[in-house]
Amino acid sequence: MTDSQLKLLKKAETDYRRKNYSAAVVGFSQLYNELEVVPDPVVVGLTSSLLAVKRPNEAAQIVDDHFSFFSQHQLSLLVQTLLQAQRLLDVQLLKQYVTDTEQIKLNEQLAAAETRATKDATVQRVARQFKHLGAVEIPQQQAIVQQAERLPLKLYRAGVEVNLQDADVSPVWRAQMLNNLMRLKVTNPVSFRFLDNKLYQATPAQLQDVSETVVAQILEQQLQDQFGQKDPIEVQQLQQMIQTVLQLLFPFVDQIIHDPAQWFTVFTKMQEPDFDIQTVATEIRRWLLPIEQILQALVN
Repeated sequence: MTDSQLKLLKKAETDYRRKNYSAAVVGFSQLYNELEVVPDPVVVGLTSSLLAVKRPNEAAQIVDDHFSFFSQHQLSLLVQTLLQAQRLLDVQLLKQYVTDTEQIKLNEQLAAAETRATKDATVQRVARQFKHLGAVEIPQQQAIVQQAERLPLKLYRAGVEVNLQDADVSPVWRAQMLNNLMRLKVTNPVSFRFLDNKLYQATPAQLQDVSETVVAQILEQQLQDQFGQKDPIEVQQLQQMIQTVLQLLFPFVDQIIHDPAQWFTVFTKMQEPDFDIQTVATEIRRWLLPIEQILQALVN
């Protein structure tokens, strides 16, 4: 930072200590926008100041952009930011990582926030829309799914139980909902509709995260071995494609992909402009064709 920026940082920190929060927001915001690499004190200062002036949604955007830092070094601030932004599902997912003492207080805060939210007319409307998600066209489902993640847990789970079985809900959102139940460590069995349109039953708490599957680890190793020294943007695109496919195959990744090397070859070919899915082996095409159609439906 330049001398003037250091002075501005010191002033913003002083303003915050003196509870002159509006001025602190101005100072921290200027630094946040000016600096190419934003130092931690600016990130934390801006987030705390935004919360102090009752702008939690903007603070939540900051923590989203720096989630790794907050989850490792500012977990309490992260949780409080998401709580004030009414990101109730995110708070439920994170509370297992706070200390026992903090968890007691957080449970009280969550209970109070959920009680307030349950009485809110907008929350009730979102809960109804979410429970009938399949009645909405697929391209419009994403907005409702995102709003539903702000619902009290009881209302969210009530909608999820319906949506997991609804053939008219995009498999993208069904997989995401089942993944959320896994992360919430839900111990009650649930029924869910998979890509083959068949109903299955699973206990979410017993499911394995996609990143922990044998297949995911093999594919990641192959990606690093073959593309580690190449264009990072190309590697990222390939990585995102693989992750998307694996998420849609959740929770049956290891059961479906018997030959990760063969699948990896297909993934690399899918990056080519003249790729023809009809040339792919039948046992792989069986899954990639519906996945391709599912992803197209999201944007059409």
